[in-house]
Amino acid sequence: MIDGVGIAAGREAEDDPRARDWPSLRRQVPPLLPEDFPGRWNPRRALPPDIDPLADAAAMALEDAGWWTRGSGEACEGALVVASDRASFIPAARFVRSLRDGASPSPSDFLFALPSSAAAVLGMLFGLTDYQATAVGGPRAGGTALGHALDLLRLGRHERILVAALGAVAGPGPPLRLAAAICLRAGDPTRYPGRVELRGEAIHLERTARGEGKRLPAGAPSASWAFQDLAPLPLACAARWLEPERQEE
Repeated sequence: MIDGVGIAAGREAEDDPRARDWPSLRRQVPPLLPEDFPGRWNPRRALPPDIDPLADAAAMALEDAGWWTRGSGEACEGALVVASDRASFIPAARFVRSLRDGASPSPSDFLFALPSSAAAVLGMLFGLTDYQATAVGGPRAGGTALGHALDLLRLGRHERILVAALGAVAGPGPPLRLAAAICLRAGDPTRYPGRVELRGEAIHLERTARGEGKRLPAGAPSASWAFQDLAPLPLACAARWLEPERQEE
């Protein structure tokens, strides 16, 4: 079921004590650039900072799954389900302040105040146009998005789905952002020999037969993480659980 995983944090998280416990893949991957999407994104336009680092997490997962190749310009086939908790609140607050202060509001602030804009940008960058949906509503948005994707697989509506979640923590200084993504695919074998499901308010991973998949950690045969604090955090924890032995390949 699991073909690829990715985690990315905004640059501000490196030195902020509030992000000390955020999982990180700590992989040496080049940052995404506009020219990584020839024919799909204007190379003279920067990638939207208000969805950073969602595109990086999505790219990691899609490359890990072998669904997408950086710089190819090819559209990735499949469906997309995005979760957003508070990330859209930040441009919305800027937009409201501009109106309050009598300044000309930024069109970008208006656009990214809409939670669905994140999915629209990912669609332009990667494709994934078979189906797109956005889940909002605080930390539980991650569970809603994952549950929706699992339903789509179970009902046979789609065979490949990228689930991506973006979370933000506002406060003094720049906002902190965390993103995580998981590629789900119907059928066997998948690259990770594990099964994912929702149990109450938690994401649950369980080891399955190794088959042709990547190796899972040698420790616990299953693990669960509750949806709290940030929408992407459980997906990030799941990706981290799948990660440890990749360096040996």
